Amino acid sequence: MSSELDRLVYDWNGDGRAARAAYRAVELNDETLRDGLQGPSVRNPPLEVKKRLLHLMDELGIDSADIGLPGASDRARKEIVELARETTKLRKLRPNQAVRTHPLDVGGAIRAAAEAGVAIETCAFIGSSPIRRYAEDWSLDTMLKNVETSVSSLVKERLPVMFVTEDTTRADPETLLKLYETAIGAGATRICFSDTVGHATPDGVRNLLAFARDEVVRGRAVKIDYHGHNDRGLGTVNAMAATEIADRVHGCALGIGERVGNSSMDQLLINLYLEGVIDRDLSPLVECRREGVPQERPRARRPRVLGRPRERARPGAAHRGRPDERRVERDLLAGAARLRSDARADRPCHGRSEGERPCADGRTAPRTRRWIEPTALARIIIVWCIGSSRRS
Repeated sequence: MSSELDRLVYDWNGDGRAARAAYRAVELNDETLRDGLQGPSVRNPPLEVKKRLLHLMDELGIDSADIGLPGASDRARKEIVELARETTKLRKLRPNQAVRTHPLDVGGAIRAAAEAGVAIETCAFIGSSPIRRYAEDWSLDTMLKNVETSVSSLVKERLPVMFVTEDTTRADPETLLKLYETAIGAGATRICFSDTVGHATPDGVRNLLAFARDEVVRGRAVKIDYHGHNDRGLGTVNAMAATEIADRVHGCALGIGERVGNSSMDQLLINLYLEGVIDRDLSPLVECRREGVPQERPRARRPRVLGRPRERARPGAAHRGRPDERRVERDLLAGAARLRSDARADRPCHGRSEGERPCADGRTAPRTRRWIEPTALARIIIVWCIGSSRRS
């Protein structure tokens, strides 16, 4: 039955000549109080504000929320206990907590659940991509052992477990199969596929989740989650694509989070509503935007495509002591560039551009970087002279 709007507006989104989206109503997991708070322009709000946010999430029909990292500190664990107790007053929303596959984190999660008296779903994560393993100097055997020990310890305490691989969208399928099979064998009932550095496109998300459904889960009673970031500006559209296959999709209020942020939960809700996939009251989003999300100062977040990053992750238990795999990647690319430059060194030069100096044989070559700039050298000499005069 057509409406007045249908007569005034033709919707090419549903035309179906070339493609038709298969978006579905899926479970939603809000990461605002964990991954969202790792954004550098976001402050850690008081406990009462966090409790209010949980109530707003519940009013929006969100199914679950990550309420923290119990291994970060005693204070973080105590807040998780209070927030988990608060969820018992809610209609729908249930809590989860994030842990590394490390004994200290696992112990903190078990303790938090026991103190709260709530079986908090525990999300155990580990890096999976080759570049992450290179940065950490991990062997696959060690990783598999850590996964099995951590998941089985949590299951033994009767906690529901979701196993998460970080940087899944840059990991090879053979490694992923081994990691997920180990976790499922140890008792994990959910598995999460993460676009940790915002690498994936919508097609990449569909390919990855089809692999999850057809080659990992294979009809077993294991649910699939998708967790995305917005580095390429594709956070929302990737989350929408994930609803075609995944059982649960993650996001943060206003898209806050590490670097340029996570998939935006409010945009995801609005787009699912506009597509006719969900029908619910979204008015609580107004309060979330006005006062709920704890932004310290407005900053223009942009996808990390060009220029220096304007957002960096706030250090936490998940990052403390971790080598920067992005720096490793840059170093590897820089090394490859130097090799290419050396290979071109014997080629004739056909002109001179800015930043190049003439060679002895008339060719041009890049200017070499000075170890100390003149202004810096002058400052060093002045400081040394002042120190010498004082000593004399």
